[in-house]
Amino acid sequence: MKVILSRKGFDLKYGGCPSPILTNKRMISLPIPADEGKFEKESKYSNLKVEEKLTYYELMKPLIEIKNKKLGELTENTLSHFDPDINPSAMERKPGWKPLFGQIGAAQKHLDNQRVGVGDLFLFFGTFRETIKKDGEYQFDSSTELFHAIYGYLQIGEIKPINNKTEIPEWMDYHPHAHQKRPEDKYNTIYVARDRLTWQPDMPGAGLLSFTKKLILTKKGCPKKSIWYLPKFFEGVEISYNKKSWKDGYFHSADMGQEFVIKGKYLFSWDEIPGNDDVRLIEFLNQNFGIDWVKTAKLEKIDNDKTIKVSTEKNYLSLRLNDEKTNVNLKIDDIRTDEFIVKVENGKLNIYQDNKKIEIEDWVKDKLKKD
Repeated sequence: MKVILSRKGFDLKYGGCPSPILTNKRMISLPIPADEGKFEKESKYSNLKVEEKLTYYELMKPLIEIKNKKLGELTENTLSHFDPDINPSAMERKPGWKPLFGQIGAAQKHLDNQRVGVGDLFLFFGTFRETIKKDGEYQFDSSTELFHAIYGYLQIGEIKPINNKTEIPEWMDYHPHAHQKRPEDKYNTIYVARDRLTWQPDMPGAGLLSFTKKLILTKKGCPKKSIWYLPKFFEGVEISYNKKSWKDGYFHSADMGQEFVIKGKYLFSWDEIPGNDDVRLIEFLNQNFGIDWVKTAKLEKIDNDKTIKVSTEKNYLSLRLNDEKTNVNLKIDDIRTDEFIVKVENGKLNIYQDNKKIEIEDWVKDKLKKD
């Protein structure tokens, strides 16, 4: 399961304010404004429900200072780009409805390049601030700071590329990425949620989260919301758009980009052995398995390039690529010692350490677990 940290909703640049955390701990990600007149299937803020007697427009009106050219003046007719749509009660639903998330253009091309697929998980995060209620209206609590936090999730059950020949089911035809003009973009795609989470079937495959401190990404006490605290095991893990984000004691998340794909720890490229990645592989074997003799070993491919043989006159180990090209097994003295995962990236077979993946998945499951 790949994990994608997906930036969504209002911030100071798009919309002019953070999204609110209500006094009942509900996290309401404010959808970004839609481009007026560009697409038909966009929802008015006044037609979207936060709860039975409160619309998004009514919630937003006392919160927003009109300073942002993107939003302009907020009126009952202002359109929103309501995506991801993971809140079942936000509007009336047709039979068969499932939570959806649409992506397009460069952001979707990036997801394609990262080979995001069925079973992978989007964790939606955005800029938030806590609120108080005064005279029946929500106001931002001036005693609290802005921070990045995870507010929702969607595990992929189906990936639906949208083009002019795509048959759109009736329950999906409201979605902004189902609009007749968006299929002109060859990357236009809608992700459909699973019915239930694969590892926790008592939870729906997508939804909003109630606020707890563990959902905050921003490091405590940091004035800049993009400075995150991530557990130690994330160090060395490749996260797209964030190659140089690890600093001394914190993770500085990229200011640009929507979709941050967490890949795991990169070890070496199968295609670069023997070759440019010899030193990477030798250092990994030495440091992780205490094998000193690899420093003087010969590296070669055998068995029609399905096996990397590392050997000296007296010692031998092998890394064997399975037929599906999804896993690599390490054998030392003909005893299986470890297994690694394979990802095809830019036409190359790249090898990653799997135990990082397990720790990351445990971190994700803890975020989604109800307290």
